Amino acid sequence: MVLHFFLRDFWAIERVRGTKEYKPTITLAGQRTFVTNQYTGSDFINFQVVFQPAALFQLTGIPAHELTDQILDATTLFPGSVCDTFGQMQEAKSYSELLVIGENFVKTLLKHKRKDSHPLNLATRQLMYAGGNISLDWLAQEACLCTKQFKRKFNERIGVNPKLYAHCPV
Repeated sequence: MVLHFFLRDFWAIERVRGTKEYKPTITLAGQRTFVTNQYTGSDFINFQVVFQPAALFQLTGIPAHELTDQILDATTLFPGSVCDTFGQMQEAKSYSELLVIGENFVKTLLKHKRKDSHPLNLATRQLMYAGGNISLDWLAQEACLCTKQFKRKFNERIGVNPKLYAHCPV
């Protein structure tokens, strides 16, 4: 999942062949399960916060399956602070300053996280690094869950089932 700050120009995706759908300047893109055509303006700057697997669930408490294949206006999820951050980023004088502003925003999110870490988070990263070539039973055991619970919690925190996640486009 990725939080985008489109600091200059537009970002659009193609939903129906030939139809461009323009997106808000502060956008959260959920886990994708398909490829889309994307378009930008000629003076395009995009600052991205790319979340580790399950991190957005920890920060917001929103089940990730509700965000799968969604592109949302991030001001509805992070009211106030995300708009302030966007304004600061637009005024930044350098890329280094952009990074500091982005890091401060993420630190603020971490202070107010809604869910604690879970052993499933580590198992999720192991699945990602193994490219899907790993036993789900073994991952479930590593997460201290039975396989059925692992799949249910995985879907809640990641947004798709483990096998699909292992083969999703990044």
